[in-house]
Formats: sequence, structure tokens, C-alpha cells
Amino acid sequence: MTNTPANEYVQSIIKGFEIDSDLLKKLTSKYIESMDNGLSHSSGGKSHLPMIPTFITKLPNGTEKTDILACDLGGTSFRCLYIKLKGNSKFTTEMKKWEIPSDYLAEEGADLPENAFFDYLANKIVSFVQYHNSNDENKDLLSTKKNFNLGFTFSYPVEQTALNAGNLIRWTKGFEIKSVVGKDIVELLQKSIDNKLNSVDPEKYPFTISCVALCNDTTGTLLSGAYTSTYDSQDIVDPIMSIICGTGFNIAYMEDLASCTKLTEEQVSTIKTKDVTEMCINTESGSFDNELSVLPVTQYDKIVDEESTNPGYHLFEKRISGMFLGEILRLVIVDLIQKEFLLEPKPSKKQYTHKFSLKTEVLSHIEIDDSKDLKQTELYLIESLGLRTTTEQRHYLQQITRAISRRSAYLVSVAISAIIIKSGRLDPKSSKYKYHQELEVCCDGSVVQYYPGYKSMIRHGLSLGSLGHEGERRVHISMALDGSGLGAGLAALTASK
Repeated sequence: MTNTPANEYVQSIIKGFEIDSDLLKKLTSKYIESMDNGLSHSSGGKSHLPMIPTFITKLPNGTEKTDILACDLGGTSFRCLYIKLKGNSKFTTEMKKWEIPSDYLAEEGADLPENAFFDYLANKIVSFVQYHNSNDENKDLLSTKKNFNLGFTFSYPVEQTALNAGNLIRWTKGFEIKSVVGKDIVELLQKSIDNKLNSVDPEKYPFTISCVALCNDTTGTLLSGAYTSTYDSQDIVDPIMSIICGTGFNIAYMEDLASCTKLTEEQVSTIKTKDVTEMCINTESGSFDNELSVLPVTQYDKIVDEESTNPGYHLFEKRISGMFLGEILRLVIVDLIQKEFLLEPKPSKKQYTHKFSLKTEVLSHIEIDDSKDLKQTELYLIESLGLRTTTEQRHYLQQITRAISRRSAYLVSVAISAIIIKSGRLDPKSSKYKYHQELEVCCDGSVVQYYPGYKSMIRHGLSLGSLGHEGERRVHISMALDGSGLGAGLAALTASK
């Protein structure tokens, strides 16, 4: 690259996204501190991670054999699943999926009464169960099973008070139904299900449905990963945490009950009757360092936050997840156009001015484009933003894209490192340590699954940070299967244990 004002400015942008070894270690220390504070304080406030107890106290091991029912509300779709666990980490799934009507989303649904949306979900659940109850293939099995235990994946911030109870903290991902905020999600869904079943002749619906478990997609991913893990018997591999890195970002992990000091005495005594010592914690990691005491900040991060639906919150997620990576690059492009380092598109082709018009999928193509003169990148920029570029400018944008994605992956490595260090599983002085111990990180989400080189960049961050090379090589980053579906069913299974 030539030493031009454009190049100098681009390099300053790239430098703003860089995270070195020292900063990785500072962030990891801060993350551990934030976890500790969150385990002893309520979920509100900016000074710590929410660290929400899930009341799931044991992970499956892949030997379970039974039939389970699950439903999953994520983004703008809703799924119902009938799952057969076959043991040996095997399972089959029958599923039906619906797109949520716009009547329930954004401003259209903001003023709906609290029961309206859950009545819609209950109708889908009941009709799904009725279909399977009358299906010839399953009739003999299901007709004797008068009550269905339902696991519900609800991927929004919830203050969980029991395995089957949790109050909505706030909506995300397009919902704004004000009347539901602060209410018990399971209670609302159960009431709508019961009303539906009681409104018709019992012969039409010869069954009951009990929502016995509430979890989010991250918790479900840990359950799913634990069930489907297939390491050989001689391997000492524990599924220690789960990560969702797609549209959003979050982590769940198993924590010692003794560390969860914000649990009430009644909650602890109830849990201890199950003869368990751990609980799965939903960290709500997207909210790490909302005070910005350590987290790096660029001018583009500030704009993303200011123009978001929740300014000042989920600042970690806004630097990591697929929802925001494309928007960060778009804002860089807007800046470069304003500085006249890129040519402004014609008035008829100003897609670049539209918020979130650049999808993270485009970044994944730019990331690994090795075509002559980056011709593929040229086509993607024209198609997505109406932006025409020179070869040199495309090289600039590829460098910036790689800096944005690398920062994202390095920040994920911070959370992984912090949880591993806090767990003591790689510390020979800890009671949790095992000789030849290796740790499995169960993942789901479009970014970690499909973004080129993302898992490799996470590993690089682990090696550069507090774990170091020796710690990094003991970490397995694996993809979990349908955490929000299978995981919800497995959560319901834990209710009967």
C-alpha cells in the first residue's frame, strides 16, 4: 500500500480495532470480576454481568432414552418439536415452524394485552400436540401419555426464579410488547395453553400440557452439546460452557452452587434436595462492561450504540455479534466517503446510507476473497451498497473487515478464558482439575458456524490471552446440534429428575 493520506487513515481505523495480549488479559480479569459480582448481586445495573440462575443443575450424558416436547421462540419465528432421545447421543426430531405475524412485532405489537401473544403461541403448541397425538405412527405411544411436559426456549433476558418460572426483564430482537415486561413468561404461556385446552370438548384434546422448564438458547445449547458429545471413553473432555454467536451473543456455563450467593435460602435448600453441587448460569454476556471501563471504543461503536434500540446496554454484544458486524463496516464506509477516500455512489444508489443495509454475510465473502483485484468484493459492494471501488480501495476494505472480525473473535476468547480460569479446571491446585483435562465449548449461531476462520481467530485470542498456548490447546470448540430445540426438551427432562 502506498503511503497516502487514505492509507494512513485506514491504518488508524484498523489500529482502533486491534486488541493486543495485554488488553486481552485486562479484559479477562475484568470479566471474572464482573462474573463474581453478578453471582452475588441482582441482575440489574451496569457494574456486573447479570449471571442469571437457570435452575438446571445437571447435564445429560447422552445415554437418555425417552420422548420429549419442546418449543422455541427465537427472533421472528416459533417452532414446536417432538424429539425422540435414542441414547448413545442419538436423537430424531419432528418439527413445525411458523413465522411470527407482524401484528406482534415492533410498534404494531407494543400495546397488545399480555395474553394476546401467548394465546397465539398456545394455539400452535396445542395443534402440534394434537397432530402427534392422533398420528397413527405415534398413537399407541402417545395416547397413554395424558400429560406432556414442555420445555420452552425463550431467548430474551429473563430473571429466572425457578426452572419453570421467570420474569421478562426486557424485549429484544424486534418485540416491544410492553404489557409482558416484568411478567412470568411460563405463567402466561401455561394460562394460555390451559384456556385453549379448556375451551373445547375434552375428547378433541385428550391430553394436558405442562410447561415445566424455561431456558434460553444458550442454556439449551449447553444441554444439547452435553447430550450429543461423542468423545471416546479414554478422553477426559467436559462440556464446560456453551456459546451462541449469531445475531446475538451469550454464554452459559456450570457454576458451583456455593458461588451463587444471590440465591435465596429457600432456593438453595430446594436445589440441595436433588443432591447436586452445580447450577447452569446464563451469564447474559452481551452486557459485559456496559460501563466501558476496559472495553475498547471506536467512533463507529459509539454510533452503533446511540442508534440502537437499547443505548448503553449489550455493548459487548455490539462488538461481537452478526447483527452488528456489517453495520460497523457500513459506518466505516460512510466515514471514508465523507472523508472523500471513497467515491460517493450516485443518488439513485445510496443504499450505503441505510442502517443495517450491509449484512455480515457480505463481510464473510470479503474476508476470504482472493480473486484477482478482489473482483468478488467489488461485486458484493456494488450489489449491497451501490459502492464502486478501485482495487486499492477494496484492499483497504478487506483489511478493515478482517480487523472487525478479528476483534469480535478475540472478545469471544476473553469470555471463554475467564470462565475456564474461574472454573479452576486447568489449575492443578483446584479440586476441579483432572490430569489430561480437556474442555469442550459447545457453540451455535451463524457467525461461529459459518464466518470463515472465526473459530481459528478465537483460538488465537485464547493463546494470546490469559490461557496462553498450553491452556488454548486443551480447549475444544465444537458445534452443538439445535440447542434451542433439543436443548429445551432436555431442560424439560431435567424437571422430572
